Amino acid sequence: MRRIVTLVFTLVTILIGVVFALLNAEPVRVSYYFGATDMPLSLVIVISLAFGAGLGVLASVGLLVRTRREIARLRRDASLTAKEVMNLRTMPLKEQH
Repeated sequence: MRRIVTLVFTLVTILIGVVFALLNAEPVRVSYYFGATDMPLSLVIVISLAFGAGLGVLASVGLLVRTRREIARLRRDASLTAKEVMNLRTMPLKEQH
């Protein structure tokens, strides 16, 4: 059932993309630092979307690295604490008279 839903979702997404590309096939002039070129509007939009997504991923890499470091530190601390608790549990008790 899940495969069918995934397949239908994929086909609908592809269909929407194709219709979008056909409706926005007019060439537009794209000027950049080193020159200019004519490209279909749909391609310009997709490239801009991909570029923005890439910048978003790059912006979140620092947070991801910092979070992974903190997770590693917390796991080390938890491991040391578990070892300490185990040592305390196995330590013989002194009897007081």
